Amino acid sequence: MPSKIFFFLMLIFIQACQNDNKYPIPIPSDQQELISELAEIKRNYSSVNETKNDLKIENVENQMRTLLTSIQGKNAENWIGQVKDVTSGFLESIWITTAVDNVEFHLYPDDKDKAKNFVSNLNQGDWVLYSGVIDGESSLTISGAIDVCYSPFLRPQKVIS
Repeated sequence: MPSKIFFFLMLIFIQACQNDNKYPIPIPSDQQELISELAEIKRNYSSVNETKNDLKIENVENQMRTLLTSIQGKNAENWIGQVKDVTSGFLESIWITTAVDNVEFHLYPDDKDKAKNFVSNLNQGDWVLYSGVIDGESSLTISGAIDVCYSPFLRPQKVIS
C-alpha cells in the first residue's frame, strides 16, 4: 500500500514540475477551458464542413452559439495571449489580436488614450497579460465566429515576455 501512495505522489509531483516553456506563465484554468472548447468546435466544424451535410454543420454552429451565449459578460482575469497583430482603425479604434493554441482573441482597450503608449510598444510575438469582460462576437456569420473569438473591452495590463 505505501508503494502505491508513493507512486501516486510521484506522479503528481512529476506533473506539477513539468514545464514545456510553451507559455511564459501558466494559462488560467478558465481561459484554458474556453480555448479547449473553441478548439474542439473548430475541429468539428472543419470536419463536418467537408461532409457538406447541412444538419451536421447546423449542429456545430448551434454549439458555437450556445458557447458564445454562455461566455457573454464573463470576466477574464489575468489571461494571456501572444500578440499576432496590432491594428488601429476607424475613429481611432485600437485592437490587439492575440492567440493561444491557434485560438484568437481580439483585445479592445477600454481607454484608448492610455492604451496608445502600451500598444505602440508591442511587437508581434510578445506575450500580454490582460483582464476584462468578454463582450460577445461580431462576425457576420457563425463560421466567422468559429474562426475568431471576439473579445472587446479587455484591458491589456502588461507585456510578460
